[in-house]
Amino acid sequence: MSASRSTCAGSRRPYRRAGGFTLLEVMLSIVVMLAGIMGILAFQRVTIRTNYDARSTATATTNTSRWIAALRRSSLQWTTVGPAAGVPYLQQVGTGWFVPASGGTELYGMDWYGVPTETAADVRFCTLVRLQWVTQDQSMRGEVITFWANRGDSAATSGAEEFQALCVPGLAVAAATALNADAPASPVADSRLRIVRAGIVLRRVQP
Repeated sequence: MSASRSTCAGSRRPYRRAGGFTLLEVMLSIVVMLAGIMGILAFQRVTIRTNYDARSTATATTNTSRWIAALRRSSLQWTTVGPAAGVPYLQQVGTGWFVPASGGTELYGMDWYGVPTETAADVRFCTLVRLQWVTQDQSMRGEVITFWANRGDSAATSGAEEFQALCVPGLAVAAATALNADAPASPVADSRLRIVRAGIVLRRVQP
């Protein structure tokens, strides 16, 4: 009897815990996974923001170049000795910053897609031009500034008062001064606004 007991007792194997994960291990895995997801989302936000800024800058540069070309075309009509009277845009030399508006196909604003427009709800990029004499009645310097809002606000967006003012001819000069348009290296008054600036020298066409 004792022999059979000892045989049964000796045949028992030691108890082993069933395979699996503890609650702590599961929680640590979830934390690591969430950290990875948050990192991916943060990287994606930065990428989207960078792409938006790059596209906005490219569109603003295109708009600025468009107006530089328009000023160059106008200078071809400046053939008479004098202050370029009657020549589109050039006749406003010495008057300070102004919103260029010909009433034709050359519109002062562009929408998000880079299409010229004067519709306030669509305008995302606004233009200011200034013309100053280099040599009286002989040559002048033209400057073009394109403004746009960091957040993509339009001229009709509530709360974008300074941006709106840049698109209204009667307020553009005061708005440009307030935004340090004459000193683009200085901080812009409204941090939501960005600037692209270019210049050109225009000369009277000799007869």
